[in-house]
This record gives sequence, C-alpha cells and structure tokens, in this order.
Amino acid sequence: MAAFSIQILDEAVRDTEGPSFWGWIEAGSLSERFRGEPGPLTAAQLRAHWQRAVRHAVLGREAACLFTTLSLDARGCGDIRAYGLIPSELAGQTCNQAGQDQIGQGQSERNTHRRGIFLTAFDRRVARDPLDLAAMLYAPPERMLGPPYLLDLDRPEGFYRYTDTSLSGAHWFLPDTAFEAFLTPLPAETAQAPADPTWFGVFNEVGIIAQLARAAFEARMPQGLALPQFSVLNHFVRLGDGRSPLDLARAFQVPKTTMTHTLAVLEEKGFVAMGPNPQDGRSKLVFITPDGRAFREAAIAALAPDIARLARLASDDIAERLLPDLRRLRALMDADRDR
Repeated sequence: MAAFSIQILDEAVRDTEGPSFWGWIEAGSLSERFRGEPGPLTAAQLRAHWQRAVRHAVLGREAACLFTTLSLDARGCGDIRAYGLIPSELAGQTCNQAGQDQIGQGQSERNTHRRGIFLTAFDRRVARDPLDLAAMLYAPPERMLGPPYLLDLDRPEGFYRYTDTSLSGAHWFLPDTAFEAFLTPLPAETAQAPADPTWFGVFNEVGIIAQLARAAFEARMPQGLALPQFSVLNHFVRLGDGRSPLDLARAFQVPKTTMTHTLAVLEEKGFVAMGPNPQDGRSKLVFITPDGRAFREAAIAALAPDIARLARLASDDIAERLLPDLRRLRALMDADRDR
C-alpha cells in the first residue's frame, strides 16, 4: 500500500535570495517536486506546518491544507500552491466514486467506504495584510486563481476553512492507514513520559478558548486589522512602549520578519511611531501614538456585545474565580520560557 510522505530535499536552492528550498510529496499516484520561494517560512517551520495539517485532517477529521510553494513579495502578497487534505466523510457524494478510482477496481465495495483522506491540488492568490487583501479584491487578477484570501502564517489553521471539500479539482485518495508512518512520533519522543492528562486538558481547553476568542475578536476588529496588530498595541498599554522590534519579536515569540511586518502595518496606520534608540544609534524603538491608544480602546469596545452575551450565559462569578488563576499560570509560563 502506498504511504504518504512529504519532505524537504534541500535546505536551499542555488542562485536565489532568501530561504528557498526544494521538496517532494508522494501520496498514492501523486508524486511531485515543488519549490518554496522566496520562503517566508523556513524549512523547519514548513515541516511543523505539515505535521499540524495532517494531524488536523487525519486525527481531527477537519479539512486542512499543505502549503508547498509560497511566492510572496516583500509585503506578503502573491500566490501559493497547496494540497487540500479532505477527510472522506466531508467529501460529499463524490467520495465513493473517487475512492474507487484511486483504490483500484479489484477491491470490494466495502473498501470504498473506509475512512481516508483526499488530496486536492489548488492555487490561491493571497495577502498577509487585510488592507492588501482589500486592494487585491478590486484589482484585475494576473492569472485565473480565483479570489484572493488572507494568509496568516502564524496561524495556518485559519487558512484551512478555504479548502474546497467538493473535490471539484484533481484529487487523490489515501486511507487513514497510509498516514501512520508520517504521524508516528520520533523514537526520542516516544521514550518520554506521557503528558500529565490534567495539564494537557488545561492546555487543550485554553487553546480552544483562544481560537474561539480570536475568531470573535477579529470579526469585531475595527478598520479590518487582525489580532496580531491589536496585541502589540495592547502590550504597549499594559507594559509600556519604547521597545525595539527585536524585543517585541522575542516577547511574542515570533520571527523578527513577522514582527517587522506587523509594525509596518501599524506605522502605516499611524498607530505606532519609530524613534531612535538613545543607547544604540543603529536601532529604533517603537512607541504607541494617541491614535494607536484610541484604536485599542475602540477594538475592546467593539467586543463588548460578545462579552455581555457570554456573561449572561455563564455563571455570575466564573470570571472572578478564573482570572487570578489564569494570571498566575501565565506568569509561570512567562518565567519558564525565558529559562
């Protein structure tokens, strides 16, 4: 039986600028070499995304997608090539026939109903900034790639909702068992003691709450900005400004290029201003502006209806009981990450 595999063949491509690389994907009858350029993701980040997407589809039974080629300019606009990972139970009425075509004519009807994953190749125009996305919506496309979509490489699962589960394009089918080797932990990981189920439960619940809260927040966000921009402004109000871009990248645990892009959006909006570092003439410090403070307050106010609705649904004292413990947990994790 054919197994699924995807890997980076080379860490870099000759005669290119930036972290470009070659890779190879094999899935049943699908076998394709691809090139990631200019590579806003490193090879390690791309591998982590593949693991996350496959687990999302095979174990979580939700549509996901594998980014392979990312061709983006300095602002994060361009196009991507990806493979949709579509669990068979989400593929509609086309699943049985497609599964029969890919599994083989000699197998039983029962086998065409077994759970598996369809892979559908697609191209999409993308932008990493909502303002650029709005401009692209009204610009004539260079190629027939359909409407552009927002691409957040810090949260690739947000892009999974764009995966077309109708199997309208070319597709390949693999049973769930074909992904076993790809999802098997490394020997070093299996030798470790299992995670404490209670603490894993805490991490799991907090993660789900964070996803739900982010979706609600971004739906209410004024002026079409995304949560990363708000988070920087909120950080300045809570802890003070006058930080360098590198310090902010470390505080948010994101690549410096990602923080540079976030700050560029905020500076263009007039929400932050750059000033010289008095202790180092070569670097700059970032300061929140009055407009930035006003935007932060407007964003919080816009969330008020959602918070009020949640307060009506929950018990009266749940927030008061949870907040002190959550603050202690956050402080412990903040201290632990700096060790």
